[in-house]
Amino acid sequence: MVVDQQAASVQYSQAVKHGGVVKICGVCSDRAKSLHFGGMACDSCKAFFRRSVQNEAYKHFRCSYEGRCSITITSRKCCQYCRVRYIGRRMAEPRHECL
Repeated sequence: MVVDQQAASVQYSQAVKHGGVVKICGVCSDRAKSLHFGGMACDSCKAFFRRSVQNEAYKHFRCSYEGRCSITITSRKCCQYCRVRYIGRRMAEPRHECL
């Protein structure tokens, strides 16, 4: 988890140095390109969520750790149940547009 935080920090620092707008996936903290399903998401989380919903695979996901998995860049593929649950929670949160 510390490695993921360091990686996100490096990505943020590099984007700020180059004057870029920092877009971070609200699920796994990877670099995001745009809004998907109502929230900022990386391509990996976008595709995972789309596939899970299209074929209703999410109904069969199970967690071996009682639904307490941490979703990060490196662990996002470890537990489908926690990832889709986390995506659903994040995308359902009310958003306040500041800009």
